[in-house]
Amino acid sequence: MASIGSSSSALRRSPSLAVLALAGWLAGCSSNKTAPEAVSANLEKMRNAATEHVDDAQRRSGLLRSIDGLQVDLDALRRVDFDTMTQIRALNTQPDVSRAAMQAALDDLDQKRREARERVVRHHFEMTALTTAAEWKELAGLERKALLSATQ
Repeated sequence: MASIGSSSSALRRSPSLAVLALAGWLAGCSSNKTAPEAVSANLEKMRNAATEHVDDAQRRSGLLRSIDGLQVDLDALRRVDFDTMTQIRALNTQPDVSRAAMQAALDDLDQKRREARERVVRHHFEMTALTTAAEWKELAGLERKALLSATQ
């Protein structure tokens, strides 16, 4: 079984592995907070950890920008998911909706979701590029919690 350190190393080298890992993290878990509150709380903890553990001011500044961008894009991903479900429900109430119309709507929503996921993954790689292995070890669990919270 691989250690956490070797897993982080593998994720840094393989974008497809990171995408799969992020997809798994986005699978969901339960929480007492609403999803946006939990995402915000976890990313605030991540900002605090970045401030505490990343001594280099330039890298820390870039890392904090990436965390802010991650928050924006996790919120966007949640909105896309909500919009997808809303549109599917609306189309399902129309007995005369054509298969082509349904497929076109699903294709459009799938593209928007793919774009939102790609932005989330981009932030992950920005953050790992700005940190040392030791620094990332302090941040990775907080990123994971934020990603899990985003699916609530």
